[in-house]
Parts: sequence; C-alpha cells; structure tokens
Amino acid sequence: MMRWLIIAAVSAAAFAGHAQAIQDSGQVASIDAAIAEADALADRRRWRQAEEQLEAANTTYFALGGDYPLIQARIETGWSDYYRDREHWDDAVDHASRALELTRSGGGDDVAVANAAYDLGYVAYRAGQNRLAANAFNAAVERYADAVPADSARRWRANGWLELAQSAIILYRGDVNEDAQQLNNYRFLNLTEVEDGALGEWLPLEGWAEMMTIGIPFTAHAREIDGFVVLRLQFQDNGRPSNLEIMSSYPGDVFDDAVLSGVRAGRADMSVAQTGVTYALVVTVVQE
Repeated sequence: MMRWLIIAAVSAAAFAGHAQAIQDSGQVASIDAAIAEADALADRRRWRQAEEQLEAANTTYFALGGDYPLIQARIETGWSDYYRDREHWDDAVDHASRALELTRSGGGDDVAVANAAYDLGYVAYRAGQNRLAANAFNAAVERYADAVPADSARRWRANGWLELAQSAIILYRGDVNEDAQQLNNYRFLNLTEVEDGALGEWLPLEGWAEMMTIGIPFTAHAREIDGFVVLRLQFQDNGRPSNLEIMSSYPGDVFDDAVLSGVRAGRADMSVAQTGVTYALVVTVVQE
C-alpha cells in the first residue's frame, strides 16, 4: 500500500508561489490521483495498468518543467511501492533512494524525510542490502525523535527495524549477497537497547541476575522468518519484570508470546535496575 510522504512547504518564497499556482491549476492533483490509482491497480496485480498511471504522472510532472523535487519524490515513492508490491526489491531500492534524496533536497520536513528513510530501509532490508537498510533506519529514528511524540507507532517501529538490520549485519558480517561466513548455524537471536534513548532506559546484560531464555517459535524456525519485538517494561522490588508492553513487532505477532514468556522468566539485579523506571529493549531474530 502507498506510504504517502508528508510534504512541507519550502523556504524559497518564489518556489512557494509557483507551487501554489501549480496546485491551483489542478496539475499536482492529477499527479497524486495517478499515483493513487497506480497503487490501487498494483494491489489488484494489474501491473501494466499501474505502470501506465505512473508514466502518466511522470509525463504531467515534466510538462510542469520538472523542477519540483517534492513532487518528483512522490512519483519516485509511487514507483518504489509498485516494485515493492511486485517484490522487485532492487528496483524498489533505486526509486526509494531517489525519493529520499529528493525529499531532502526539496526541503521536506523531518517527518517527510523520516518516512522516506523508513521506506528505503524496508526495501533495502528485503533486498539484502543490510548496511543501506541500517543507515536508512538510523536516519528515520533520528528524524522521528525530533518530530513525533514518544507514543508514535512509527517511531517505535523504526527502532525495531534498525536493530533488525544491524543484527543481520552481525549474522552475515555485511550484506546477504556478499561472500561471508554466517554465525550460529544460520540463526541469530539478539537482545539490544532501543537506539532512541528517550523511549526507555536500557538494562545491560550484566544487570540481569537471572537471564531470560527466549525460544524461536517452531513455525518461525521452520519458515526461517526474521523479525523483532520492541518491548517496554518495569521491574518489581524482587527484580521480576512487570508492566510489560509490546510497542511494536514484526511480522505481526509471530514472536510476541515467545518474547513475553522469556522476558518474564528473567530477573533484574536491583542493585543495577530501579523500580518505577521504564526500560525498553529490542529482541531481534535473523534466520537464513
């Protein structure tokens, strides 16, 4: 489905006036309508018709003079979504990269840039380009931290994706398509802190008096499913976790029960942890 960029007004008054004139003419609206129609057609796997709509959006854009980066970014996002729906991940990465570059150069606000970076991170991960994915998700995490509240689902989810991409780098020592040795019999389960420190404190591994044991669900193991769970929790006086809350997980709830059961079985060292403090952690699973 389409992940719309949030477009901010640019600072140059001349461009703002010209852009307003374009809006009044209805040409930008026709571009947006073509992108939306392409997305709907792609959902129905009507690939050729979807391409025609995106090509029509391109034609209209260049008829305007082709010098409006934020409008072009919307079209590039449309193409990326099209290739994402087709699971042509390298093509999706190419267009998502251009969308991010255009959003930045066109003066998109923090949320617009974060959304574009997030979209690039996702398709890069699916393409096996783990370093690019990690860099993109890191950019998204930084921008979301400045622009959206702490309870934003996308802000938590970006942190989960960032740690998943970084875990994939550890497993493969790089990208999937590089010549590299894999670790841990092709499976890697990792426990890390949330990059965005404002979302919760981190209890390091040495702060656990009894370590948790998290198993990979059989279905996920058999199907070699990657995923993450981002968790928020507190600790009781005896060190047992309390007020556990899953803030984001992928894919769906595949790993939720296993992570909750494993974390509940752990116990914090209360000379390190504190009651009344909210902690956050990410559990990632990478398989090949």
